[in-house]
Amino acid sequence: MNDISVGLWAARLDAGGDGGSARGPSRGSWPAGTLESIETAFVGDGLRYIQEDQPEAALRGAILQEAEMTPFQDLFDIAAERKGGAEALEALLPLPESAEALARIPDDRWLAGMTKRIFQAGFVWRVIEDKWPGFEAAFEGFEPRRWQMMSDEDLDRLVKDGRIVRNAQKIVTVRDNARLLCELAAERGSAARVFADWPSEDYVGLLDLLKSRGSRLGGTTAQYFLRFMGKDSFITSGDVAKALIREGVVDRPPGGKGALKTVQAAFNGWMEESGRPLSQISRVLAYTVPVEGEAEAEA
Repeated sequence: MNDISVGLWAARLDAGGDGGSARGPSRGSWPAGTLESIETAFVGDGLRYIQEDQPEAALRGAILQEAEMTPFQDLFDIAAERKGGAEALEALLPLPESAEALARIPDDRWLAGMTKRIFQAGFVWRVIEDKWPGFEAAFEGFEPRRWQMMSDEDLDRLVKDGRIVRNAQKIVTVRDNARLLCELAAERGSAARVFADWPSEDYVGLLDLLKSRGSRLGGTTAQYFLRFMGKDSFITSGDVAKALIREGVVDRPPGGKGALKTVQAAFNGWMEESGRPLSQISRVLAYTVPVEGEAEAEA
């Protein structure tokens, strides 16, 4: 099956499942061999069946067409009303770095950025921020070629170093992600070049690379990492997920590869419509969600 449907199939196909309100034929009622020839995609309150030989883009396009998403200008107007007007909203929207600027960032800064977001995940961000000079010192500037060779002695020293948060599992990610950066550098001259040249239209492909070849770079960790490095990006934060559910793009906070591809297709449509980068569309979506206080700061 196409991976856009895999995550939805188990939760949605069976009438007795706990994945939502969708109702359709149970797994046992399909004739033999049918599952191999049918693609399944959840749309709104029903199931749509699309033949396997249709390309992924057509499948996601059918989902988004059914979703009837709000035009971006209307989303912008809603967010502007919440934030004090169009000019005030514009001042809150992030501006991604150019490819040339990203390519000039040394690879040690990419490793440092990965490490900071990994240590902040599930932790109080301010604590890591306050201790960051100690991390820089303990990891000697995060040179990837140095840390891809992290030794047992290095690990023993670091788990006793009071300048950092002494989580051994997260410390080991420095070695694993240094290896990833060195591999990318060997392929393209620098890891920075890979990040710089990766197209916004396939941002989820970059997320998949980080998750599959890196360490602890799944979920929103990689998304925050890329955003703070200046890469054009969306973040599936709580408010953005709520907005995407409201727009009918997904039916739950997106996490699997298939759901993220559908989210990418939605963002691509809004990019084409508005001419704005992913980062700004992401922030606008977050600001359309009515909450007590402000929307998430780094949507």
